[in-house]
Amino acid sequence: MNEQSLSLRRLRKRRQRPEAQPDVASPDGAVAPVVPRELTPQEAAARDTVFESLGSVWDPELGLDVVSLGLIYDVRVDGEVIDVDMTLTTPGCPVSEQLPREVEDAVRAALPNADVMVNVVWDPPWTPERLTPAALEQLGFAPRR
Repeated sequence: MNEQSLSLRRLRKRRQRPEAQPDVASPDGAVAPVVPRELTPQEAAARDTVFESLGSVWDPELGLDVVSLGLIYDVRVDGEVIDVDMTLTTPGCPVSEQLPREVEDAVRAALPNADVMVNVVWDPPWTPERLTPAALEQLGFAPRR
């Protein structure tokens, strides 16, 4: 069985990501967003560990980590389930297959008992405004001090 078949099988076995919860209308017609639950201390620690581990995943073309580049949009932790939403700089990015796999591998290495799912999302599209100040400076977009 080739690697692509294994990946597809793994994706089918993973739990489906729940759809975003809609806003809730109160009886008086006011609409309020559903407030996400607070993380337990263990989940908060796992989320921190995920971000730390992603600091070691580098974009080979830009020489910066995926967190500094602003490619990580969200990390959700629910018990042992970790969902990472990430994007790429462009849909035609040459590392479009490699980088998400490296993100998943880094999270799995840091939290080996977790069920990890990496979702590549395109909305909102990535823009340079997502770069950290240090990344901007390293890429020459910010004045050096």
